[in-house]
Amino acid sequence: MPYAMNRDAVTTHGSPAEGRVVAIGVDVVDTDEVRAAVRDCDEVYLAGTFSSAELDECFSRTDPAAHLAALLAAKGAVIKAIAPTGPPPPMTSIEIGPTPWGRWAVSLSGRAAQFADWRGIDDFALALGREDDVTTATVVAVQSPRAPD
Repeated sequence: MPYAMNRDAVTTHGSPAEGRVVAIGVDVVDTDEVRAAVRDCDEVYLAGTFSSAELDECFSRTDPAAHLAALLAAKGAVIKAIAPTGPPPPMTSIEIGPTPWGRWAVSLSGRAAQFADWRGIDDFALALGREDDVTTATVVAVQSPRAPD
């Protein structure tokens, strides 16, 4: 996934090599709760939380709920890192997707991208973990070095 930054979208490649750490976000999700939502076919919840690309990716896996839980934790960690004032941006304005080199990338749009831009965040590193039915995500929000004017 290519890296791009503008006021409308932020897309990162998931592995910032240099830059200043602006914030760290951490979130924990109960995989069983996500599994129950999937089992109950709560389409409103799924559509209001995940993009169609995210849903396609997760439902192509043997355990879709575990992958949905990981993406949900990642989105929560991103929200904590961008630290919005007022109500958080919609979950669908944060998209988590695989990269060709086996990492996960963060892509922002709408209000999520505006908050990131306001804080000077233009890259993210994302780490996901799972133990039993607990899924964790840690996001490091980075401001890339700027060229002198």
